[in-house]
Amino acid sequence: MKEASRHLFSAKIIIMGVVACAAYAVYKHPPVQSVGRQEVGVRLNRLTGSTTQLGEGLALVIPGVQDLRRYSLQDQTYT
Repeated sequence: MKEASRHLFSAKIIIMGVVACAAYAVYKHPPVQSVGRQEVGVRLNRLTGSTTQLGEGLALVIPGVQDLRRYSLQDQTYT
């Protein structure tokens, strides 16, 4: 009986560790990013190499698989 309770306790600790790691990963690399006004977003899929053009608003980006680049649509003058 004691051995079964030890295994259950160990399993709970492992599950809590995995959940904590997943929560930290989502916190550091949020899956939802925003594209502001007068910007265009380009989402790049690292696995297939395909791109998607995104307008203003929220964009779903899968961490580790996709990247989001934002480009300004405003005129820029360099002096």
